[in-house]
Amino acid sequence: MNFWESTQLALTSLRANKLRSLLTLLGVIIGIASVIAIMTIGSSLKAQTMEGLESFGAGDVQVTVTERTARDDETSDDSAGSDSGEWVEPIRAADHPEELITEEMLGRISQQLGPSLVGYSVSSGSIPKAEVLYDGFTGTLADATTSASVQGINENFLSFNSTDLAAGRGISAEDVTQSRPVAVISEKAVQAMFQGDASAALGKDIRVRDATSEATVTVIGVAKSQVGSGLVGFNDGEARVYLPYPALNAMVDGPEGFANVSFRPADKDSLQDMRQRLVDFFTAAYADSTVATAKVSDFSQGIEEINTVISSISLAVSAIAAISLLVGGIGVMNIMLVSVTERTREIGIRKALGATNAAIKTQFITEAMVVCLLGGILGILLGGGLGFAASSAFGAPGLPPLWAVLVASLFSLGIGLFFGYYPAAKAAKLHPIDALRYE
Repeated sequence: MNFWESTQLALTSLRANKLRSLLTLLGVIIGIASVIAIMTIGSSLKAQTMEGLESFGAGDVQVTVTERTARDDETSDDSAGSDSGEWVEPIRAADHPEELITEEMLGRISQQLGPSLVGYSVSSGSIPKAEVLYDGFTGTLADATTSASVQGINENFLSFNSTDLAAGRGISAEDVTQSRPVAVISEKAVQAMFQGDASAALGKDIRVRDATSEATVTVIGVAKSQVGSGLVGFNDGEARVYLPYPALNAMVDGPEGFANVSFRPADKDSLQDMRQRLVDFFTAAYADSTVATAKVSDFSQGIEEINTVISSISLAVSAIAAISLLVGGIGVMNIMLVSVTERTREIGIRKALGATNAAIKTQFITEAMVVCLLGGILGILLGGGLGFAASSAFGAPGLPPLWAVLVASLFSLGIGLFFGYYPAAKAAKLHPIDALRYE
């Protein structure tokens, strides 16, 4: 008897005992569904978390000017180095304006990096609490619970920080180079000054002022509030005003330069090469400074650690859930033993007609494997559906990983083989005469 004939006999047996077959399948279905659902949720959250972190700059290389310490002097051969993802306190721009990263330096390093660099993002100066006036009515961008700011940025800042626009346009390169008096304001600022009508805010002149300075700017865009989901979820409820950084520097008489710059590589593969080239460049740039040094860092190690933690948790919980598969396997073995007992005369007749022990064993092992495989398929479908629904609730809908589906299918077959072997061996050992006498 070949494998296909054994499979047909197994399916015939399942159809002949539908309720018993369903109860046998149930343990396998629940076990596989649990594992697949957990792996689906874990995979979806991991993908969503990685995407969220990278969209908010985790895939960038940060260069921060910080005060030089004795440790920096001891490691002067690589003074621009920094542990991956390590927080670095920026130098106070007002105290050391001559130590800031200049536009000339950014121009030189951009040329050196060439096509491997998408661009760089900078912000310069800010007014932590400001007042904005429009048509004689005042919208205050700070209250007892929020901390809002007027911030000077370049053309890449909003996109690098995944800030979408609700209306209008963002700060352009021409706005920056020509120091245009324009502004992008947040939705909360629109709510305060324009009753939430983003389109009404476009083209309007507003006055931005603090205790010592004031400027009139034209609203060219409205930035959406940033709301994340999953493990990187947050809600940015602050009211903000973004100006081209030269315009803000002119308003507050701020220093020309940047304490922090984010460089975005063209692809992930070039990140480490870019990081090393930035280390070399800024190590040389600050080699003669006794006050400051530049630290170069990225979050690739942190991202990998988060990735590993999520994967480990998913695997650990899946392993616990997989214990239910052992219970399902024991159920399969019990039912197969009952099936062997019920079909003793059938076994005797087949042996009397020339069936070998191997053929009998193959028949019952195949039947057990078919039962478990069907249970595995139904479990994959059920677990995939449950996982999709659960991951959607976290804001990260996803499907089961292909490798998890393949492993679950093979594991189902393995359960059938392992727990079906003993009943099959018992059936194969039956003597045909004793089997034919069985009532």
